Parts: sequence; C-alpha cells; structure tokens
Amino acid sequence: MNPELIKDKVIAITGGGAGLGLATAQALVKHGAKVALLGRRQDVLDKAVAELGAAHACGFVCDVTRKPDVEKAFAALHAHFGKLDGLVNNAGIARPDPVEKMSEADIVAQINTNFLGTIFCCQAAIPLLRANGHGLILNLSSATVRHDNEISHLSVYAATKAAVDRFSKELREEVKADRICVTVFSPGAVFTEFGLGWDEKKMSAALHEWQKKGKTFDGYMKPDVIGSSIAMCFAYPKGVAVDFMEVKPSKVSEKPLF
Repeated sequence: MNPELIKDKVIAITGGGAGLGLATAQALVKHGAKVALLGRRQDVLDKAVAELGAAHACGFVCDVTRKPDVEKAFAALHAHFGKLDGLVNNAGIARPDPVEKMSEADIVAQINTNFLGTIFCCQAAIPLLRANGHGLILNLSSATVRHDNEISHLSVYAATKAAVDRFSKELREEVKADRICVTVFSPGAVFTEFGLGWDEKKMSAALHEWQKKGKTFDGYMKPDVIGSSIAMCFAYPKGVAVDFMEVKPSKVSEKPLF
C-alpha cells in the first residue's frame, strides 16, 4: 500500500456532500486525488466543494435511485475531469422500525437508495473505468449485516447491505478481466448526521429494544477514521485490491438509558 498512488486519481463519491462521504473526500483530497461529489442537494454539495477547494472537487446533483439522473451525473463528471479511476458507493439511508409496522414508503426508499442506487452507479461507472484501463469500485456495506450489537429495528437496512455484499461478489468476477477491482467496505457505528430526520418515537423504540441486547456496546468512531480507511483502499497498485474490509469500534461503552 502506497498513499502516493492516490495522487491525481479521480474518484466519484455518492452521498459525498456530508457524513462519511465528505470524510472520504477529505481524506482522498489530502493525498492528492480529485473527487466528484454526487448528492441530492445543491447547497450541501456547494458547501462541501467550497471546503475541499474547486481545484480538487466538483459537485453533481444526482438522485441515485433514478437511473437517468445517475447516467447524466457520470457523463458530466467524466466531461469535467476527463477520466474516472474509482467509485465509492456511499449513499444510503436507514428507517428504523419493526418489520410489521414499517411503511411501504420506508421499505421502498431503503431498497432503492441502498441497493438499486449502488447497482445504477456501478452500471454507469464500469464503462468509464474500462476506458481508463483500470479502476476500483468500493461498495459500502454495514456491520449490521454481521453483528447483533447494532441498533435494533434495522432489518430492511441490514438486508439491503447484505444484498450489496452478494452483488459485489458477483460483480468482482464480471469486471476482473477489465482490470476493475471491487471492494466491500463494512463500517461499524460512526458518529455522523446519518440519523437526522428519523422519527423520534420509532428511534426511541429501537433504542429500547437495543437495550435488551445488553448493557454495553462497542462504542462509536469518528467519520475521519472511516474516511481515511476508505481512502487507503485506493492506495494499492493496479490489479491489487482489498476484497473486504470491516472497521468497527472495539471498546466497552455503557449504553445510554432511555
């Protein structure tokens, strides 16, 4: 692994204007990469680009659940930067709720954003990476797929991330001949704005159920820890890749009482 290999790469990041996406962009830019930030809100993207610097970043409004939006955004970013070296499929949402009570809208939104959005962005990126002669697609999974000590009532969210895992395994074999690598990156609990907008009653119910799993949990990480870890996945020579990486907190923390 050589961080110098990140320099001058062009990386597209979905959900790139805030949270883990922005933390990843910051880490990549620090090592000399250029980043194409995809997100739904122009104001959020503009703020992120201003922070990163227009010489290093550009924002593209895109709803990853709409394939025409995705195709338009990838065409625009390729026209702007002239190439594409990698993709970070970071955009994702969660809507905590018991399965029986979860609304159709919340189910569809999670499936469309977390899974279909990942597929659509991979479809758009593959021809550009192939034309570049190599590349890396990094799909974000979640520790909720593999660990029970995560917040409760995330069945659909975890299921979509498990789907991303299996999809990525198949994709890896399909694009290997084009010198495109595929990484599954699984973050544990991170202290971000990811939960903003969650229904307070549903969130409270999920936390109460979470309490029943035990009095302690493994704690939280800061976004820059994950951002830096993702960035380093782009620091390997052509034809070498991390197939799977999970980074999660490992400390005993008391759960808050609700």
